[in-house]
Amino acid sequence: ELAQQAKAFTKKFLGKEPIRLTNCGRDKYFRLLCDVTNSEGKNLAQELIKSHLGYAYYGGTKSDQFE
Repeated sequence: ELAQQAKAFTKKFLGKEPIRLTNCGRDKYFRLLCDVTNSEGKNLAQELIKSHLGYAYYGGTKSDQFE
């Protein structure tokens, strides 16, 4: 259920064009990672965290917060 809420939140967030990608790079699995900002200057990751639909991850053991 939380995944569906996060998906809907992200769709709405991305609807506020233009979208800006900055600080792009690759992780250890070669996935593309970028900071995503909308036209209001809001950061997607920070907004998901503030809405309790995500959490900060700095490596190490995964959190069991959403299990």
